[in-house]
Amino acid sequence: MIRYFIALSILTLCLTCEDVYTPETTGTLSGSVYPPESGALVRLYQEELIDSVQVNGDGTFRLEEVPAGNYWADITADGYGKWLNKNVAVAAGEVTYLGQIHLWSTPWPIYSFTPTHNEIVSPGRILIRIQSRETFRTGTILPALSLMPEPKNMDMQILQLSPGTRIYITGDFMVGTTYNYTLDSTVITVFDEPLEFPLSVTFRTELFRITNAALPVTGLYSLDLGFNAPLDPDTAKSFITISPETPFYFGTASRRRTRKSISSSVTYHIQPLPAWRPGVTTTVTISDDLPAVGGATLDQDTTFTFRTDSLEVIQTRPLDGETFVRANAWITVTFNTVVIDTTLPDAVSFLPATGSTLSLSKTYDGYAIGFSLSPDSSWAEKTTYTVTIDTTLKDWYGGRMAEPYEFSFTTQ
Repeated sequence: MIRYFIALSILTLCLTCEDVYTPETTGTLSGSVYPPESGALVRLYQEELIDSVQVNGDGTFRLEEVPAGNYWADITADGYGKWLNKNVAVAAGEVTYLGQIHLWSTPWPIYSFTPTHNEIVSPGRILIRIQSRETFRTGTILPALSLMPEPKNMDMQILQLSPGTRIYITGDFMVGTTYNYTLDSTVITVFDEPLEFPLSVTFRTELFRITNAALPVTGLYSLDLGFNAPLDPDTAKSFITISPETPFYFGTASRRRTRKSISSSVTYHIQPLPAWRPGVTTTVTISDDLPAVGGATLDQDTTFTFRTDSLEVIQTRPLDGETFVRANAWITVTFNTVVIDTTLPDAVSFLPATGSTLSLSKTYDGYAIGFSLSPDSSWAEKTTYTVTIDTTLKDWYGGRMAEPYEFSFTTQ
């Protein structure tokens, strides 16, 4: 009888051993959630809920005696998007650490969007991008999507991936304007799951401003200004003052020389006509009332100050002292500003004297900035020539060189 009881007990134990979990068949799952005050709930699934735990006050969590195996884990909290991991492996006798998990105020399955909340962006052509981890049903996207106010020339593209959906919206966004784009929870994934809660993002474009400037390096260069919004040049010109008073062109087309390319929405050139006054300090003031297209104005006056050199030679060909110059070479001289062309012939001398023709070098708009000398036949061989420009030469405003300029070259 005693033997029968012992045998029955052993049989009963064996029949139920598959439901008994020991340290050798279970593991532990741990981690932490940020922000810790979220009060997040951690859940573990294998087709159905296996276990769950709420995070501690410091954001940490720990699930013990979890049967070894593979699981889905999700973490949810009010006001935050769900965190999901479909491949959590728990090993027997070990602790599986999920690390520090950041919860974001982004509804599942959205994982990325730009611009972000309260972001300030440059006006102009802007891309709004929303990316989802799961694929949305195409017919549910447009009814759930809104953008206010609607930008000009708006365009939209929906890219369906496997898995995932990407939504792209482009348009011309006005300066100094607040925008909001929303994807509400009526959008549904291909698994019939709605967006966890609406994605609503507010951002704004920069206030109207001058983004950068390139000052002129000589009297012939323009003052180049970058703005973050387009202007009406004809209107804008009346809000620009120059001291000493100088006639000027204002627009996007470069009429002559610019210092460099400016990275901005739109580059405008203040080009003196015909040149900045040599040897003086010039001040250019942009009024705070300068309007962008759409009516936005600057928040303060902006002043640029620069000084140009007096009339001088900045380049000769051949160079001073150059040898082995070809017998038919042209001689060219370039000044740093516009000169009065009628003062050039009498101001230039050439020794030893020889037959040559003086031609003016001009800007695109017809002002003289130098001259060329070409031989009527050819320069004499192995001869040193000297070119002199005396102080009777005048710049456009009547200024003269401080002293005569001289250079020499020797032919072959």
